[in-house]
Amino acid sequence: MPHLRCALLVFSLCACLGAAPASADSWRVDPDHSAAHFAVRHLGISEVRGFFSDIVGTAVFGEPGNLLQSLELTIGADSIETGIKKRDNHLRSHDFFDAYTFPAITFHSKKITASTPGKLQLTGDLTMHGVTREITVDLAGPTPPLQDPWGNTRRGARLTARLNRTNFGLTYNTVLEGGRLLVGEVVEVSVDLEFIRQQEGNSK
Repeated sequence: MPHLRCALLVFSLCACLGAAPASADSWRVDPDHSAAHFAVRHLGISEVRGFFSDIVGTAVFGEPGNLLQSLELTIGADSIETGIKKRDNHLRSHDFFDAYTFPAITFHSKKITASTPGKLQLTGDLTMHGVTREITVDLAGPTPPLQDPWGNTRRGARLTARLNRTNFGLTYNTVLEGGRLLVGEVVEVSVDLEFIRQQEGNSK
């Protein structure tokens, strides 16, 4: 995973920094304190929960008011974990994410608007399983900047969304008695993000 994480980080930084205005303040996602979580129905009676541990990206803040201007995220598809190795390998296979063919899940914001105090809505392109679609996600935060014990300036945020996996070609399923589905189609997603201001990197 270190080589993939390095490649994803370089890609995300280049994509975001190339578009940042001179007055912008760039922050990188701290992969050690960030993760993308999900929950999906199983048999229509319970939920399976898991997360992607390999996540990198960049946020840009700028004037007026040090507001979030853009967000770029890249997630390693093969970093999926649900606590059961056999199920994780199935999710990485061609039945689901086909992580060997499509190793990266990416989000690139295109529009950011305020929704309620302390919350934003981000509209952007999500690419997953080789399919790109425009989605809108909710963002709680970002938190005000603070100093950690190692001299870094940090801030945090949480993204939430409801996605229909079939819109991205993730169609594997079995229809059960009564029309119930083995695996739910709607996935609840929450992405916890911790940012470090660029030029600072003593992560703990």
